[in-house]
Amino acid sequence: MQRLYVNTAGWKRYALDGTVLLEASTAGTVPALAVDTQQRVATIERVNFSGEVHRYDADGAPVWSYTNSVRSSSSWGGVAIDDDGAIYFSSSVNANGFGKLSAAGTLQWWAANVSRSATELTFGPPDDGHIFFGLDDGVSGKQTVDNQQEWELSSSGGSQQVSQIAVDADGYSYIAARFLRKVSPTGTVLWTHGVSSGSHYTGFRGVAVDQDGNVYAVAENPPQLSGLDPDVLLKFSPSGNLLWDAPINERGESVVVDADGDIYVAARGFRVHKFGPDGNEVWNLNPGGRPTALAITPVSPGLDAYLGSDPIVTAYLGDTPITNLL
Repeated sequence: MQRLYVNTAGWKRYALDGTVLLEASTAGTVPALAVDTQQRVATIERVNFSGEVHRYDADGAPVWSYTNSVRSSSSWGGVAIDDDGAIYFSSSVNANGFGKLSAAGTLQWWAANVSRSATELTFGPPDDGHIFFGLDDGVSGKQTVDNQQEWELSSSGGSQQVSQIAVDADGYSYIAARFLRKVSPTGTVLWTHGVSSGSHYTGFRGVAVDQDGNVYAVAENPPQLSGLDPDVLLKFSPSGNLLWDAPINERGESVVVDADGDIYVAARGFRVHKFGPDGNEVWNLNPGGRPTALAITPVSPGLDAYLGSDPIVTAYLGDTPITNLL
């Protein structure tokens, strides 16, 4: 069973109807988090102006933490966790690049990007063996989990950092920055929306893709899409045609979609919004802090997902308390 998360001061696990199932306390604020099919959670945490990677078990208990040995004053971008428990993370400021940690928290490799900050990181399809990364200048790329780069794309207009990356089951990637872009598995740009100049905060701030290849994006004053509300959720067909738009009424920061086609948006006004496949809002809630990123469990029978905010309580399956899910 899928569940939802959002990052704020800590993290929370939610049922898809908005019910809180578990809260986990953290060492610092949580700008990014990820979950695997076994419900192990990986987070990026800001602790005393430094960045750390933390791993939690399925009950929300901390397992280990890691501080980048390259420079302890690094800040952090994206994080991903695979089904072997290995964690991939991106880092910025004084230690630009991304790296891999073993399931035990040992650094396996580090890919330095001296002049550019890595801001986003995600996986390709299950067992595909690739990660996709985004940088603070709008550049995106693909490489193997063993640190062999396959391709890199320039921003092609605008310099806003990559905010979110989504990848579908066929290995097509979707990049949200000042532009919204669909890229083939071999690195060919198939379509682009919104290449323009303007303020740093104008453009696409989140992207997700459903099982049919439809694309969902949250945007602020979306360039080249005039006539829309200033803060909006957009749905595009696989070929890039706009299908509908739904006002959010506050700046969206991140978006995910579940297996039923329902869409979840983290918004800057301390709200998480759920929209149905038709673009109508189903519910919204306050997670107890300002959410900036969402995650949803990979589809796997009987497993939960999460939403980020804060302390440890009991997890529930329906109305029944449960422990030791693994």
